[in-house]
Amino acid sequence: MSNSLNSRPIWQRGIAAAVLSGLASVVILLVANAMISGSVQVPESMSSKALVDLTAGQVFGASVIGLVFATVVALLLHRSNALSPRVPLILGIGTILSLASPFTISGATNGTRVALTLMHIACGAIAIALLGRRSSSMVTKL
Repeated sequence: MSNSLNSRPIWQRGIAAAVLSGLASVVILLVANAMISGSVQVPESMSSKALVDLTAGQVFGASVIGLVFATVVALLLHRSNALSPRVPLILGIGTILSLASPFTISGATNGTRVALTLMHIACGAIAIALLGRRSSSMVTKL
């Protein structure tokens, strides 16, 4: 991470993290669709057994929503001197907990589960890298 990005406020790094995680997830989806016979599919609804293709827009949107949540968590935690050093740990725990969700999708193939798990790992790594440190401008304000 460059010093210029590190000096940016958390909310700006959150926007960058959201866009990067969305793009990373779309790339993972495209690679998975090329490798899986067929495509990455998920149930049409929570109660449905019918599978539908997962689209790039859905993946990008879900990644952005997750990173907006991570940005809010990081902002709140960085405001506390006691909790600020623990932000990477807390984001990491959140990432680990999110890894269970791809395995709870009924009817999903193993390829779909692997692709979704890789997306969660990529988004978590981006969140930790970009949101884990307090910006230098925040340190001087406190």
